[in-house]
Amino acid sequence: MKKQLVLAALLASSLFASTPAADAKADVVVEEKSVVLNNNNSVTLSVIGQGVSPENTISNYQALALAKKAAIADAYRLLAEKLNGVKVEGFDIVKNMVVQRSQVKTCVASMIKHANIVETKCAKDFCEVEMELKVVGNKWYPELASAYK
Repeated sequence: MKKQLVLAALLASSLFASTPAADAKADVVVEEKSVVLNNNNSVTLSVIGQGVSPENTISNYQALALAKKAAIADAYRLLAEKLNGVKVEGFDIVKNMVVQRSQVKTCVASMIKHANIVETKCAKDFCEVEMELKVVGNKWYPELASAYK
């Protein structure tokens, strides 16, 4: 009980007290490494797609080919998500203040052209594909900017 009171008192004093050190910290701006696309530059998007082969394959070669195909499709999906965003829909059924069913759907729609496979790593039934897409600002900036207005 005493620990809770002490903790509450410390929390209250920190919320209402204004010290020069606290004010100085508020003025510090931390810059994150972010890439900004504009009309004058280009940005290279890089993703790593992952794919696993299905269980019912005829041979190891078929398993490897299907895993690679799944990894390429996953990489394209990741590029589309980075380029155009993801549409998310949620649905919950609540009965007596308890969630009975919860469902989340995601959707991506995009046209990807000129993506390059940089590296492919495959094991027995797993494959990773690194893919890059160069986005040129003077072509894509007006379209992407209008989508956020």
